[in-house]
Amino acid sequence: MNKFNAVTFFAFLRVLWRTSIRSGRHVVVITDNAKYHHALLHKDWREQHARHFVLDYLPPYSPGLNPIERVWKLTRRRCLHNRYFAQLDDVIQSIESDFELADYRKI
Repeated sequence: MNKFNAVTFFAFLRVLWRTSIRSGRHVVVITDNAKYHHALLHKDWREQHARHFVLDYLPPYSPGLNPIERVWKLTRRRCLHNRYFAQLDDVIQSIESDFELADYRKI
């Protein structure tokens, strides 16, 4: 299973930065306060590019400002609430099945 961490986030930032250079635009990436968003691995790089490429962090504990939190809440209610799962694979199957079948635009 692939994981999102400081290394993968740094790779994402570099790709986004290269794309933004071609367009000549300034970039502001709004992100939450996950530890890998503040990683020392890319701290110097972020400071070096801060004039045209900025990470702007949401305030801690602000789920109302982070749209993905609505997805997680809906997913828990539709797929996990009040159900027993004997194995992690059962949880994954429940969520994947729901995402394949649901038209979330109507919700």
